[in-house]
Amino acid sequence: RVYIVAEQGTTNRLSDGGSFASSTEDQKGTLFSEGQLLFSGKGKLTVQAKAKAGIASDDYILIRPNTNIAVTATTGNGIKSNDGIDIRGGVVNVKVSGAAAKALSTDGHYTQSGGRVTAVTTGAAVYDQDEKDVSGAAGVKADSTITIKGGQLLVKSTGAGGKGISGDQAIIIDDGVVKAVTTGKTYTYSSSLDSKPKGIKADGNLQVNGGIIMVKATGGEGAEGMEAKGTMTIAGGS
Repeated sequence: RVYIVAEQGTTNRLSDGGSFASSTEDQKGTLFSEGQLLFSGKGKLTVQAKAKAGIASDDYILIRPNTNIAVTATTGNGIKSNDGIDIRGGVVNVKVSGAAAKALSTDGHYTQSGGRVTAVTTGAAVYDQDEKDVSGAAGVKADSTITIKGGQLLVKSTGAGGKGISGDQAIIIDDGVVKAVTTGKTYTYSSSLDSKPKGIKADGNLQVNGGIIMVKATGGEGAEGMEAKGTMTIAGGS
């Protein structure tokens, strides 16, 4: 477990050099930990990534209130974790420009209960040789459940086939402000493989219980605002 505390009144900068030296150790990003990463403090942390991810953890990432983090990645993901991302407050700004790159990505759950998260992606979708499928960029991507309990989540994807918020399981919005904008067109690899731009996409159920949601998808044919492969339920909110 690693505690990263940005001292009040300071601006702290981390950047990589565009490539990593050969090593038997894992090298997954500019700031990487095999354990949990817990961010706090009232100072500012700026991370620039040219080779891989900006911030990465093989466990979970926790961001506490008052934290101020800005991540820019030109090749890999902005913030990436294996077990989950928990945003409890603060200001988090992430911008990624790589093909199929995700601003915030986790193999586990994404939970936000406060703060303001702004995620911008500009890269287009690509064909993944390993998965034998098309992969698109996304502002927030989670292999497990996405739960929004409060705060602001502002995402924008401008590349072809990009997603605003994408969950492999359920997406649950209980409160807060969610704004998702996609402007890219559909990315087509073949007659049977493509990636359509979508503001909010759940492979499971999409449950809206409250909050304020604004979705805009302007990419033309194939673009969709909100999609659920399971059941979509809107029980409250605006």
